[in-house]
Amino acid sequence: MKVLFAEPQVQYPNKIQRNGVRAEVGIRLNYALLAGYLRDNSDTEVRIQPYRFYDFIDKPYSLEQDIADADIVCVGASTAEAKSARKIFEEAKRQGKITIAGGIFPTANQDYLQADYTVVGEGEQTLLELVQALEKGEDPNVLGLSTTKRRPAIKNIDAIKPAYDLLPMELYRDHVKGLVYSSRGCVNACDFCTVSPHWNRMQRHRSIESVVEELEMYKDLGFNIVNFKDESLT
Repeated sequence: MKVLFAEPQVQYPNKIQRNGVRAEVGIRLNYALLAGYLRDNSDTEVRIQPYRFYDFIDKPYSLEQDIADADIVCVGASTAEAKSARKIFEEAKRQGKITIAGGIFPTANQDYLQADYTVVGEGEQTLLELVQALEKGEDPNVLGLSTTKRRPAIKNIDAIKPAYDLLPMELYRDHVKGLVYSSRGCVNACDFCTVSPHWNRMQRHRSIESVVEELEMYKDLGFNIVNFKDESLT
């Protein structure tokens, strides 16, 4: 099967301005991690399309054609991306494609996006098993879906390698900073934050060697600044 990771638009962008137009753009590390894990552990053909970034740099694309070329369409969405994500799923369903949602917003608002499957919490292993079940025509009710029990967290997150080669890194370099997570999750329980329940109030750290290797990769690609996006660096 062919899997498309489709980046939705942000409803109210406010970060980067280009020619007077506001935009929310950045390296889609979430898709790179999911795609990398799926590709490394299966024969599935995977593609990432950062549509929001393409709009920012005026790069033409066809969402309809990209969906036509895929068997499964995956979208992760925050609240600000939900409206666009729903439109992507509507087009995918019109074309008869399988739709999979994941992330914090879909986990809490499963009915709104109306995806065929919603991945809850950490997505890599759940997505892998779900796609494999769909490819084989087996029961797709794997652990980690909104309709099943929550999946235990992956212990060794060093084993999750981002598929940076599926992203236009040479184009990102001229417009955004590098992006690294040295850990996952947060042990705190702030009332205003959705991160802690999403990760089951757990934090796991990558090895120093793994983080340094990723930083060196960014340096080799010509990035001068890298942001650490950990929920907590302590």
